[in-house]
Amino acid sequence: MDHGSRKRIALFGGTFDPIHQGHVELIRSIEKSLLVDDIWVLPSPDPPHKQHSTFSPYHHRLQMIQLAIRELNLPAIICEVEKELAYPSYTIQTVRYLQEHYPTDRFYLCIGADSLNQFHTWKSHEELLQRVPLLVARRPGWARETVSKHVLNRTLMLDHPDVAISSRDLRTAISTGGTLQKPIQRQIPPSVWSYIQQEKLYHDA
Repeated sequence: MDHGSRKRIALFGGTFDPIHQGHVELIRSIEKSLLVDDIWVLPSPDPPHKQHSTFSPYHHRLQMIQLAIRELNLPAIICEVEKELAYPSYTIQTVRYLQEHYPTDRFYLCIGADSLNQFHTWKSHEELLQRVPLLVARRPGWARETVSKHVLNRTLMLDHPDVAISSRDLRTAISTGGTLQKPIQRQIPPSVWSYIQQEKLYHDA
């Protein structure tokens, strides 16, 4: 990562279990916005808000992200900093760490509109708002009036196609052999789908 000059960097965190077309389209929407210079994808090793969920080992999720970026030539860089930070992996400690180590860069936090509705429950959310603007992708049915004004004042909305895909639904469909509105193979990058089959991921979910 070259930091010879000041950069605007979008931080896109998540479990990515698995990475799917919704994540891909969000990365492309961030790129098209021209609001940032780089997009960093941060896979979370142990998401605090999903402590009661079972997710795939970190190395599998990391490999799937790498495959998707390579196959689709996505304008994104994987940042594994959260693997090195203390557990639990709260977003605020990630932002503090990055701002301390890359003081000349400007960071933006990318989240979905559904997460924006719950942003007030995040650890140190007021400090987060002071430290980083939010880049938010609209979701179908999202209502702006459900979010407080002081949060919206620090929010930049992204033009984004309606992509309603859930990692949980994908995992369930793979596990049970169930059907979705679109075939699983159309919702996951081909290389990622091949990896899931090869490693037999989600079959016991």
